[in-house]
Amino acid sequence: MIDDMFNFETFGNSMICLFMITTSAGWDGLLNPIMNTPPDCDPDIENPGTTVSGNCGSPALGIVFFTTYIIMSFLVVVNMYIAIILENFNVATEESSDPLCEDDFEMFYETWEKFDPDASQFIQYSKLSDFCDTLKDPLRISKPNTIKLIQMDLPLVPGDRIHCLDILLALTAQVLGDSGEMDALKASMEEKFMANNPSKVSYEPISSTLRRKQEDVAATVIQRAYRKHLLQRTVKLASYKYREKTGRRDEDVELPPETEGLLCKRISQLYGNGVKTEEPGDPPGPGGDPASLAGDPPGPGGDPASLAGDPPGPGGDPASLAGDPPARVELQSEFLLHTAPPQNASDFLRDENLRESTV
Repeated sequence: MIDDMFNFETFGNSMICLFMITTSAGWDGLLNPIMNTPPDCDPDIENPGTTVSGNCGSPALGIVFFTTYIIMSFLVVVNMYIAIILENFNVATEESSDPLCEDDFEMFYETWEKFDPDASQFIQYSKLSDFCDTLKDPLRISKPNTIKLIQMDLPLVPGDRIHCLDILLALTAQVLGDSGEMDALKASMEEKFMANNPSKVSYEPISSTLRRKQEDVAATVIQRAYRKHLLQRTVKLASYKYREKTGRRDEDVELPPETEGLLCKRISQLYGNGVKTEEPGDPPGPGGDPASLAGDPPGPGGDPASLAGDPPGPGGDPASLAGDPPARVELQSEFLLHTAPPQNASDFLRDENLRESTV
């Protein structure tokens, strides 16, 4: 519909009309007045303010113009806009579906700079857990991550250090999985890394995180087995020394489990020199005289077989240790040997005796 505002008399009014029918809505309302011919119009009527006379249109020119304009504006321009929008949408969809992008790798290198300020391309194995926890998704492996990092089997170089590229490749494989694209991406990443690092630090791995854990477990098993074996030896030797000290050992049949070695020396220090000690109620000692306690008749030679506090016998040793209880041995689950030295033990034994020795 053509009126005082929507018409083709001026350039501005014409642009308003064309913009209005860009979406092909209402273009027939502008074409209909242009199709007027006599007798529906007067070709000789005067139009005030213009030199153009008449109010008739040009049907042929109107049809050609509007047809050309609609084809160009609607079928070409609008569809071109739609195509651009769809293309950008597809690109955004592909980027969102791709688990890794350049921004993720930039984030990795920015985080790496904080843990490797000297740009040595290596970090300590002890810092690996904190480093992986500091990263952002999708490369981040949050704590607790020790088991997962061990399963990644990262190569270790001398000094318990790990190379930057090995960590990046392992984290990338953790995100992408075992896909066909991983091999091509790995080769591309190695090429870019070497190109961006002209120093090209070379290294020869000597171990890996998985192998290090296996070595630790193997060492723990061996240590546990040896502690158990050492505990059994200690119990046997301590039992033998106790029976020897209390006179309950058959000297003709029972032989000592060990006669030399550090363990034998320590147990001998704990139990003294193996002097036989008789308890109250035992039968008389050799020679027919009772191994008497304090207050009993004197033993052979007229001297009493006294308890602690009596003068020492020949050789500087106590004449009797009957008043001292035998040393007590307590074995705990921590494989510790606890003992208290006799009260009348010499200063040497008091100082050197190990009250708590790790077995």
